[in-house]
Amino acid sequence: MKRMTLLAALAAVGIGAAQAATTELVVYAKPDFRGASDTIKGEVNNLENGMGREISSIKARGGAWEVCTRDHFKGRCRVLPEGEYATLGGLNDRIVSVRFLGDDARFKRAARDDRADARD
Repeated sequence: MKRMTLLAALAAVGIGAAQAATTELVVYAKPDFRGASDTIKGEVNNLENGMGREISSIKARGGAWEVCTRDHFKGRCRVLPEGEYATLGGLNDRIVSVRFLGDDARFKRAARDDRADARD
């Protein structure tokens, strides 16, 4: 019985580690996930020396991400829930800072609100 509990605990840790490994934002220089790409994990206050102002499509993995048009999360910001964004509309070639927000219901709600605002 103890062995089964230990195996279950190790499996849970392994699943958590696998999920953590997929928390990333893959950014592409061209629409439809083409061109130069870079993988971001966590927070970048200023992308100017890398792909800043060159991002045209994104794959968000692991939860919600915030992307902003100015450094240090200023300017126009948008919450992107986990998913694939083949084009970025008004954010195309304007993103300068990004950060992972988590996989929390309030971030998903904020993302829905952002999408509703974009349609208005």
